[in-house]
Amino acid sequence: MPVLIGAWALAGFYLGLSAEVLQDIFKIDSGLTDGAAVTIATGAGALTVYAAKRVAPRVTAIIGTAALTLGMLGTLVAVAVHNLPLFIAGDAVGGIGVGAGFAAAMALVIPHARAHERGEVFASVYIVSYLSLGLPALIAGLLVTPFGLLPVTIGYAIFAVAAAAAGLGTHLVRRAGDRRPERASSRGLEPLRERARDGGQR
Repeated sequence: MPVLIGAWALAGFYLGLSAEVLQDIFKIDSGLTDGAAVTIATGAGALTVYAAKRVAPRVTAIIGTAALTLGMLGTLVAVAVHNLPLFIAGDAVGGIGVGAGFAAAMALVIPHARAHERGEVFASVYIVSYLSLGLPALIAGLLVTPFGLLPVTIGYAIFAVAAAAAGLGTHLVRRAGDRRPERASSRGLEPLRERARDGGQR
């Protein structure tokens, strides 16, 4: 769940606030630049979803949450120090995180649902996704007037980083747990393999 929240909150940031950030913080008033910021994030995400088909879902989840964390941290620093190249890099890395995070979440959840449960599971996933996309951006938009764009952007970035970092920690712990049964199974099979080798030598 944290990976979905972090991924779609970051997507909401770029779709909802990137134009304001570019205009007010970086002093770039261009519709082309605004569109490019969204295109970079969504394009990187789309390519990552395609590439993730060849990677184990748990590994994809770890890559995705790490990219989300790094991308949003890069965006946070870029906004704080007014560094446009770092903002673009954070945009691209964050887009990779959104694509990998969503692809991994679907791959990890859907196979565990029985055929008659999949509609409900898909609905739940998309409810969480779209609430994470729209609600933080809506709240941020309401807070810009009383508090200013820069503090709100920094607060938004901290929220997204916290969600992504929580997802990263969760998947690292679960991956370590997945490996323990595999090692135990290998140790249990080792005596059988040794007997098979001894029988072959005889």
